[in-house]
Amino acid sequence: MGLAVRGQTECAKKALSTRFEGLTDVHYGNVEHFEDLAADTGISKLTLTGTTREGKSVEAQGCDFYTSRAGKVIRKDFYWKIID
Repeated sequence: MGLAVRGQTECAKKALSTRFEGLTDVHYGNVEHFEDLAADTGISKLTLTGTTREGKSVEAQGCDFYTSRAGKVIRKDFYWKIID
């Protein structure tokens, strides 16, 4: 199920906090960014780590896919995979 949000502030506060709610010490690392200006697309890769309220460590690899038009992001899709 997708979560539709608009604007940078709403995305940061709502989308990310909702997706990883309950991680007491969430951290984003190993961030890499790639951009193709001719195709108006970009990709960001990251590793997310944190600890649940129950004390279980969580690690996930994620990536954002961006589509832009006239220098503004018009679509952002986020995918992640839990690492066991």
